Amino acid sequence: MKSIAIDPYTANFVRENGHMRYTKSELEFIAQKVRHELSLFLGEWFMDPGMGLPYIQGKIKKSEHRAILESAIRAKLISIEEVKNIIEFTPRYDKGERLLEVSFALDTKAGQLDSYWPVNNWPIGAAA
Repeated sequence: MKSIAIDPYTANFVRENGHMRYTKSELEFIAQKVRHELSLFLGEWFMDPGMGLPYIQGKIKKSEHRAILESAIRAKLISIEEVKNIIEFTPRYDKGERLLEVSFALDTKAGQLDSYWPVNNWPIGAAA
């Protein structure tokens, strides 16, 4: 599959020789799709409100928040069509920065995808 390539750090279109570039491989396409799915909150994307991670609502204890968030991320990863299995999933919480980082390895239709995702735009991330 192909898609317009998006820079994972700036979220800008990738340009080469003055033209927008498409993803160069199926694995690059899947990596971009995974980043996209994890970066959206459920219902925020106007064309498909079923995309993204659900908001965590209601009163929960700080100790429960991270477990719920990690479960939501795992469920979203495995629900992506091209992902066959989660090989490795390693969350790391930096208490000082109040930042949850997740590194994972996925078995996909195009091979193994190793990725890292900082969960820093979570609206209740401070509660973790």
